[in-house]
Amino acid sequence: MVERVYFVQSNNINPYHNQALLKYLFNHIPDDSMVMMLWKNIDTVVIGNQQNAYMSLNVNSLELEHTYLARKETPDKIVYNDLGCLNFAFFVYQNNYNIVNQVNVIYQALCQLGLSIYLDTNNEIRLGQNRITDSSFLTSNERCLHSGTIYWDADKAKRGRLIRDEKSKSKLANITDTNPLISLNDLTRRILQSLADRYGPVYQLSVSENLEESIDLFRSTRYIYQTERPYTLILNDTYDVGHMVIYVDMIRKTVTDVSVYSDKDDDYQFRETLTAVFKDLQIDDVLFRKRSAEVEEKYRSDINRIYETIRKECYNV
Repeated sequence: MVERVYFVQSNNINPYHNQALLKYLFNHIPDDSMVMMLWKNIDTVVIGNQQNAYMSLNVNSLELEHTYLARKETPDKIVYNDLGCLNFAFFVYQNNYNIVNQVNVIYQALCQLGLSIYLDTNNEIRLGQNRITDSSFLTSNERCLHSGTIYWDADKAKRGRLIRDEKSKSKLANITDTNPLISLNDLTRRILQSLADRYGPVYQLSVSENLEESIDLFRSTRYIYQTERPYTLILNDTYDVGHMVIYVDMIRKTVTDVSVYSDKDDDYQFRETLTAVFKDLQIDDVLFRKRSAEVEEKYRSDINRIYETIRKECYNV
Protein backbone atom coordinates (compact mmCIF):
# COMPACT_ATOMS: atom_id res chain seq x y z
CA MET A 1 0.00 0.00 0.00
CA VAL A 2 0.99 3.66 -0.38
CA GLU A 3 2.62 4.54 2.92
CA ARG A 4 3.66 8.11 2.15
CA VAL A 5 2.49 10.74 -0.34
CA TYR A 6 4.69 13.52 -1.67
CA PHE A 7 3.75 16.63 -3.61
CA VAL A 8 5.87 18.55 -6.14
CA GLN A 9 4.75 21.83 -7.66
CA SER A 10 6.78 23.17 -10.55
CA ASN A 11 6.78 26.95 -10.83
CA ASN A 12 8.65 26.75 -14.14
CA ILE A 13 6.40 27.17 -17.20
CA ASN A 14 9.03 25.97 -19.71
CA PRO A 15 7.71 22.68 -21.17
CA TYR A 16 11.17 21.14 -21.59
CA HIS A 17 12.05 21.78 -17.96
CA ASN A 18 8.80 20.17 -16.86
CA GLN A 19 9.35 17.15 -19.11
CA ALA A 20 12.80 16.73 -17.58
CA LEU A 21 11.32 16.96 -14.08
CA LEU A 22 8.68 14.37 -14.99
CA LYS A 23 11.38 12.02 -16.22
CA TYR A 24 13.44 12.50 -13.06
CA LEU A 25 10.49 11.83 -10.75
CA PHE A 26 9.47 8.77 -12.77
CA ASN A 27 12.93 7.29 -12.30
CA HIS A 28 13.19 8.19 -8.59
CA ILE A 29 9.91 7.17 -6.98
CA PRO A 30 10.52 6.59 -3.25
CA ASP A 31 9.72 3.05 -2.10
CA ASP A 32 6.10 2.42 -0.99
CA SER A 33 5.26 6.00 -1.88
CA MET A 34 3.31 8.08 -4.35
CA VAL A 35 4.49 11.37 -5.80
CA MET A 36 2.05 13.87 -7.29
CA MET A 37 3.20 16.76 -9.46
CA LEU A 38 1.27 19.83 -10.63
CA TRP A 39 2.55 22.27 -13.26
CA LYS A 40 1.62 24.65 -16.07
CA ASN A 41 3.26 25.14 -19.45
CA ILE A 42 3.44 28.25 -21.56
CA ASP A 43 1.73 27.77 -24.96
CA THR A 44 2.86 24.31 -26.13
CA VAL A 45 1.64 21.48 -28.32
CA VAL A 46 2.75 18.14 -26.88
CA ILE A 47 2.73 15.18 -29.27
CA GLY A 48 2.95 11.49 -28.43
CA ASN A 49 6.13 9.49 -28.86
CA GLN A 50 4.84 7.69 -31.98
CA GLN A 51 3.37 10.67 -33.81
CA ASN A 52 4.83 12.54 -36.76
CA ALA A 53 4.74 16.29 -36.12
CA TYR A 54 4.28 17.21 -39.78
CA MET A 55 1.34 14.86 -40.21
CA SER A 56 -0.39 15.76 -36.96
CA LEU A 57 0.12 19.53 -36.72
CA ASN A 58 0.23 22.70 -38.72
CA VAL A 59 3.94 22.94 -37.98
CA ASN A 60 4.47 26.10 -39.99
CA SER A 61 1.95 27.90 -37.79
CA LEU A 62 3.72 27.16 -34.50
CA GLU A 63 6.14 30.05 -34.77
CA LEU A 64 3.43 32.44 -35.95
CA GLU A 65 1.31 31.39 -32.98
CA HIS A 66 4.26 31.74 -30.55
CA THR A 67 3.86 28.12 -29.49
CA TYR A 68 6.44 25.54 -28.42
CA LEU A 69 6.48 21.99 -29.77
CA ALA A 70 7.35 19.17 -27.38
CA ARG A 71 7.25 15.37 -27.50
CA LYS A 72 6.17 13.26 -24.52
CA GLU A 73 7.31 9.74 -23.76
CA THR A 74 3.80 8.25 -23.88
CA PRO A 75 2.09 7.13 -27.13
CA ASP A 76 -1.07 9.18 -26.66
CA LYS A 77 -3.13 11.79 -28.43
CA ILE A 78 -1.84 15.32 -28.87
CA VAL A 79 -2.35 17.72 -25.99
CA TYR A 80 -2.47 21.50 -26.15
CA ASN A 81 -1.17 23.42 -23.12
CA ASP A 82 -1.23 27.07 -22.18
CA LEU A 83 -1.48 28.95 -18.90
CA GLY A 84 -5.18 28.14 -18.89
CA CYS A 85 -4.36 24.46 -18.29
CA LEU A 86 -3.30 22.67 -15.12
CA ASN A 87 -1.24 19.50 -15.61
CA PHE A 88 -1.06 16.70 -13.07
CA ALA A 89 0.93 13.49 -12.71
CA PHE A 90 0.93 10.54 -10.32
CA PHE A 91 4.13 8.52 -9.94
CA VAL A 92 3.81 5.18 -8.20
CA TYR A 93 5.14 1.62 -8.35
CA GLN A 94 2.99 -0.93 -10.12
CA ASN A 95 1.94 -2.74 -6.94
CA ASN A 96 0.33 0.50 -5.70
CA TYR A 97 -1.04 1.69 -9.04
CA ASN A 98 -4.81 2.22 -8.99
CA ILE A 99 -6.22 4.31 -11.80
CA VAL A 100 -9.63 4.57 -10.12
CA ASN A 101 -8.17 6.11 -6.98
CA GLN A 102 -5.91 8.43 -8.95
CA VAL A 103 -8.66 9.67 -11.27
CA ASN A 104 -10.94 10.18 -8.29
CA VAL A 105 -8.45 12.57 -6.70
CA ILE A 106 -9.10 14.90 -9.65
CA TYR A 107 -12.78 13.99 -9.99
CA GLN A 108 -13.65 14.67 -6.35
CA ALA A 109 -11.76 17.97 -6.43
CA LEU A 110 -13.82 19.11 -9.39
CA CYS A 111 -17.05 17.91 -7.78
CA GLN A 112 -16.24 20.02 -4.71
CA LEU A 113 -16.08 23.04 -7.00
CA GLY A 114 -19.73 22.46 -7.87
CA LEU A 115 -19.20 21.15 -11.40
CA SER A 116 -21.71 18.68 -12.88
CA ILE A 117 -19.17 16.21 -14.25
CA TYR A 118 -18.94 12.50 -14.96
CA LEU A 119 -16.32 9.90 -15.89
CA ASP A 120 -16.44 8.31 -19.33
CA THR A 121 -15.28 4.81 -20.21
CA ASN A 122 -11.72 6.04 -20.83
CA ASN A 123 -11.47 7.56 -17.34
CA GLU A 124 -11.62 11.06 -18.79
CA ILE A 125 -13.70 13.66 -16.97
CA ARG A 126 -16.50 15.25 -18.99
CA LEU A 127 -18.60 18.34 -18.60
CA GLY A 128 -21.69 17.78 -20.72
CA GLN A 129 -20.60 16.14 -23.96
CA ASN A 130 -17.05 17.48 -23.90
CA ARG A 131 -13.86 16.46 -22.09
CA ILE A 132 -12.21 18.69 -19.53
CA THR A 133 -9.26 16.31 -19.11
CA ASP A 134 -6.75 14.54 -21.37
CA SER A 135 -4.82 11.68 -19.78
CA SER A 136 -1.78 9.58 -20.67
CA PHE A 137 -0.10 6.54 -19.12
CA LEU A 138 3.33 4.94 -19.02
CA THR A 139 4.64 1.78 -17.34
CA SER A 140 8.30 0.77 -17.32
CA ASN A 141 10.37 -1.35 -14.92
CA GLU A 142 7.41 -1.59 -12.50
CA ARG A 143 7.14 2.19 -12.34
CA CYS A 144 3.89 3.82 -13.43
CA LEU A 145 3.03 7.30 -14.60
CA HIS A 146 -0.52 8.59 -14.86
CA SER A 147 -0.50 12.16 -16.14
CA GLY A 148 -3.11 14.50 -17.49
CA THR A 149 -4.23 17.99 -18.38
CA ILE A 150 -7.20 19.79 -16.86
CA TYR A 151 -8.69 22.44 -19.13
CA TRP A 152 -9.49 25.43 -16.95
CA ASP A 153 -9.44 28.34 -19.42
CA ALA A 154 -7.44 27.12 -22.42
CA ASP A 155 -7.43 28.84 -25.82
CA LYS A 156 -9.59 26.34 -27.70
CA ALA A 157 -9.52 28.33 -30.95
CA LYS A 158 -5.71 28.33 -31.03
CA ARG A 159 -5.68 24.61 -30.29
CA GLY A 160 -7.99 24.03 -33.26
CA ARG A 161 -5.73 26.02 -35.59
CA LEU A 162 -2.59 24.11 -34.67
CA ILE A 163 -3.74 20.48 -34.46
CA ARG A 164 -4.57 18.54 -37.64
CA ASP A 165 -4.98 15.08 -36.10
CA GLU A 166 -8.74 14.49 -35.85
CA LYS A 167 -8.48 12.05 -32.93
CA SER A 168 -6.87 14.80 -30.87
CA LYS A 169 -9.19 17.59 -32.02
CA SER A 170 -12.37 16.28 -30.39
CA LYS A 171 -14.24 18.98 -28.55
CA LEU A 172 -13.06 20.16 -25.18
CA ALA A 173 -14.77 22.23 -22.51
CA ASN A 174 -13.16 24.69 -20.15
CA ILE A 175 -14.13 24.82 -16.50
CA THR A 176 -14.64 28.56 -16.94
CA ASP A 177 -17.27 27.87 -19.62
CA THR A 178 -19.50 26.76 -16.75
CA ASN A 179 -18.21 28.88 -13.87
CA PRO A 180 -15.82 31.74 -14.71
CA LEU A 181 -15.35 32.47 -11.00
CA ILE A 182 -13.36 29.27 -10.36
CA SER A 183 -9.66 30.18 -10.18
CA LEU A 184 -6.59 28.03 -10.71
CA ASN A 185 -5.75 28.55 -7.04
CA ASP A 186 -9.16 27.14 -6.11
CA LEU A 187 -8.54 24.15 -8.37
CA THR A 188 -5.05 23.48 -6.98
CA ARG A 189 -6.20 23.75 -3.39
CA ARG A 190 -9.10 21.33 -3.97
CA ILE A 191 -6.82 18.80 -5.67
CA LEU A 192 -4.38 18.80 -2.75
CA GLN A 193 -7.23 18.40 -0.28
CA SER A 194 -8.68 15.56 -2.34
CA LEU A 195 -5.24 13.90 -2.45
CA ALA A 196 -4.97 14.05 1.34
CA ASP A 197 -8.55 12.80 1.81
CA ARG A 198 -7.83 9.71 -0.26
CA TYR A 199 -4.23 8.88 0.71
CA GLY A 200 -3.48 10.63 4.00
CA PRO A 201 -0.95 13.34 4.91
CA VAL A 202 0.85 14.97 1.98
CA TYR A 203 4.52 15.99 2.29
CA GLN A 204 6.29 18.56 0.14
CA LEU A 205 9.12 17.16 -1.99
CA SER A 206 11.84 19.38 -3.43
CA VAL A 207 14.11 18.38 -6.31
CA SER A 208 17.61 19.84 -6.36
CA GLU A 209 18.95 17.61 -9.15
CA ASN A 210 20.58 19.30 -12.15
CA LEU A 211 18.19 18.65 -15.05
CA GLU A 212 20.08 20.48 -17.81
CA GLU A 213 21.14 17.37 -19.74
CA SER A 214 17.59 16.06 -19.81
CA ILE A 215 16.21 19.49 -20.73
CA ASP A 216 18.63 19.63 -23.68
CA LEU A 217 17.33 16.26 -24.88
CA PHE A 218 13.66 17.22 -24.72
CA ARG A 219 14.15 20.51 -26.56
CA SER A 220 16.41 19.08 -29.27
CA THR A 221 15.10 19.06 -32.82
CA ARG A 222 16.20 15.44 -33.24
CA TYR A 223 14.09 14.28 -30.28
CA ILE A 224 11.03 16.37 -31.13
CA TYR A 225 10.92 15.40 -34.81
CA GLN A 226 12.31 11.87 -34.27
CA THR A 227 14.65 11.83 -37.23
CA GLU A 228 17.67 9.56 -37.02
CA ARG A 229 19.67 12.40 -38.52
CA PRO A 230 18.86 15.91 -39.78
CA TYR A 231 17.37 15.31 -43.23
CA THR A 232 18.32 17.58 -46.12
CA LEU A 233 14.80 18.15 -47.46
CA ILE A 234 11.36 17.74 -45.96
CA LEU A 235 8.44 17.68 -48.43
CA ASN A 236 5.10 18.25 -46.72
CA ASP A 237 2.24 18.23 -49.21
CA THR A 238 -0.98 16.60 -50.41
CA TYR A 239 -0.61 14.26 -53.38
CA ASP A 240 -3.07 12.12 -55.36
CA VAL A 241 -2.47 9.25 -52.91
CA GLY A 242 -3.03 11.47 -49.87
CA HIS A 243 -1.21 13.85 -47.55
CA MET A 244 2.41 12.88 -47.00
CA VAL A 245 5.59 14.05 -45.34
CA ILE A 246 8.67 12.86 -47.22
CA TYR A 247 12.13 13.09 -45.66
CA VAL A 248 14.94 13.19 -48.21
CA ASP A 249 18.64 12.99 -47.42
CA MET A 250 21.13 14.01 -50.10
CA ILE A 251 24.85 14.21 -50.74
CA ARG A 252 26.17 15.97 -53.83
CA LYS A 253 22.79 15.93 -55.61
CA THR A 254 22.31 12.22 -54.93
CA VAL A 255 19.44 10.95 -52.80
CA THR A 256 20.97 8.74 -50.11
CA ASP A 257 17.80 8.03 -48.15
CA VAL A 258 14.07 8.67 -48.32
CA SER A 259 11.37 8.07 -45.70
CA VAL A 260 7.61 8.56 -45.99
CA TYR A 261 4.94 9.36 -43.40
CA SER A 262 1.32 9.21 -44.52
CA ASP A 263 -2.13 9.77 -43.05
CA LYS A 264 -3.17 6.39 -44.49
CA ASP A 265 -2.45 2.90 -43.21
CA ASP A 266 -2.48 1.19 -46.63
CA ASP A 267 0.28 3.08 -48.43
CA TYR A 268 2.95 0.37 -48.30
CA GLN A 269 3.00 -0.11 -52.07
CA PHE A 270 3.54 3.58 -52.69
CA ARG A 271 6.31 3.68 -50.09
CA GLU A 272 8.05 0.77 -51.81
CA THR A 273 7.66 2.48 -55.19
CA LEU A 274 9.02 5.76 -53.86
CA THR A 275 12.03 4.04 -52.28
CA ALA A 276 12.74 2.02 -55.42
CA VAL A 277 12.74 5.13 -57.60
CA PHE A 278 14.63 7.56 -55.38
CA LYS A 279 17.02 5.51 -53.23
CA ASP A 280 20.60 6.33 -54.40
CA LEU A 281 19.20 8.30 -57.34
CA GLN A 282 21.42 11.00 -58.81
CA ILE A 283 19.26 13.98 -59.72
CA ASP A 284 19.35 13.70 -63.49
CA ASP A 285 16.32 13.68 -65.81
CA VAL A 286 17.55 10.76 -67.93
CA LEU A 287 18.37 8.60 -64.90
CA PHE A 288 15.01 9.47 -63.33
CA ARG A 289 13.08 8.46 -66.45
CA LYS A 290 14.86 5.09 -66.48
CA ARG A 291 14.07 4.52 -62.80
CA SER A 292 10.43 5.55 -63.11
CA ALA A 293 9.64 3.75 -66.37
CA GLU A 294 7.95 0.85 -64.59
CA VAL A 295 5.97 2.92 -62.08
CA GLU A 296 2.26 2.12 -62.05
CA GLU A 297 0.06 4.70 -63.73
CA LYS A 298 -1.78 5.54 -60.48
CA TYR A 299 1.51 6.66 -58.89
CA ARG A 300 3.16 8.27 -61.91
CA SER A 301 1.87 11.81 -61.40
CA ASP A 302 2.92 11.87 -57.74
CA ILE A 303 6.36 10.40 -58.44
CA ASN A 304 6.99 12.97 -61.19
CA ARG A 305 5.85 15.79 -58.92
CA ILE A 306 8.10 14.64 -56.09
CA TYR A 307 11.06 14.43 -58.45
CA GLU A 308 10.46 17.95 -59.74
CA THR A 309 10.30 19.27 -56.18
CA ILE A 310 13.53 17.51 -55.19
CA ARG A 311 15.27 18.67 -58.37
CA LYS A 312 14.27 22.26 -57.69
CA GLU A 313 15.16 22.19 -54.02
CA CYS A 314 18.44 20.29 -54.31
CA TYR A 315 20.16 23.23 -55.94
CA ASN A 316 19.50 25.23 -52.78
CA VAL A 317 21.17 22.62 -50.59
